[in-house]
Amino acid sequence: MNVTGNEQLDSWIVVDYYDKERKPLPANAAFAVSSQPDGSPGMMTYGGDGANGVRDFGTALFYNADAGSWRTLRSKPQSRYTVEVPAVLDNNQTVWIWGGKSHDQDQVAEPETMVVVDRDQEMSTRETVFPADLYGRRGHSAALGADGYTIYYFGGLKGTSERRPLDNSYFGFNDISMDEILVFDTHNLTWTKRTSNGSITPSPRYLHTTTQIPGTNTILLYGGRRFGTKDPVDDFCYMYDTESNEWTKVDLSASVGAGPRWGHSAVLYENNRLFILFGVNIDGVATDDFYVLDVNKKQWEKGVGGMNTHCCSKSGGAAIIQGRRSKSGVIVIAVMMILLLVV
Repeated sequence: MNVTGNEQLDSWIVVDYYDKERKPLPANAAFAVSSQPDGSPGMMTYGGDGANGVRDFGTALFYNADAGSWRTLRSKPQSRYTVEVPAVLDNNQTVWIWGGKSHDQDQVAEPETMVVVDRDQEMSTRETVFPADLYGRRGHSAALGADGYTIYYFGGLKGTSERRPLDNSYFGFNDISMDEILVFDTHNLTWTKRTSNGSITPSPRYLHTTTQIPGTNTILLYGGRRFGTKDPVDDFCYMYDTESNEWTKVDLSASVGAGPRWGHSAVLYENNRLFILFGVNIDGVATDDFYVLDVNKKQWEKGVGGMNTHCCSKSGGAAIIQGRRSKSGVIVIAVMMILLLVV
């Protein structure tokens, strides 16, 4: 699909959101989302913050875009229900889910524990040795490195005591400098902390997205919420080079394209077209629009898309997925309800 002129990208299909027993799936936000580990078209979600206090999301939901069907997988052993948590699919067809805010206790999830979903769509937990001087996070982002097995974690909010309970800063959390990058080796189950080089560091943020650009050592950071406010950060786009360990600011106008926003989704399609979808914009409005960024040219494509509906009046958190096309030619997008964008 090439976007030219004032073309509107609004060919949306609302997906059947009933399970195999025809029970409606509950609304959800701030959940982890990734492509399916077995390579089938569609997506997997985990955790999240349900509507009306419904928080029974210690499960993984699998959606097959070709079959239009859902499957539920409850964790074994039952893991803590978490919100504002990212998921990353590695090159070994394994999904890694780390961090988030727990529902059962007023604290972040224990950082030693990784929730893992393998290529057979079986869920388990892995215990890791987490550095004693670091803390768990919520509202952070994650991206896979070019090697296919290293995961980089950026920003978010952290609990600040040895037991990781909340403090009294901002609903119990403190912000994290964006020069403090956590690196996880999925082969050896080991953690390291990086401090980025150079004089450029993005301002602290959470509910942002980070997307690995295929064929490069770069990760694109977009958006985020400013600590202690409901406003997006002003410096909303950067590139991080995993080899040089340096940030580079991407100069995009705040008045053109998606602009500053948080709680959005970022979906990379055809390796160079980054869809920035929904979220809360600079006016504090939860939007139903989206824009397409050419990551090679660092320019917005012409045209804008939307759903022309008010279904997304509440913004969820940073959902980060790799765009995956089904046989019917659609990209799966995860929001408060599940929709398909026809391309």
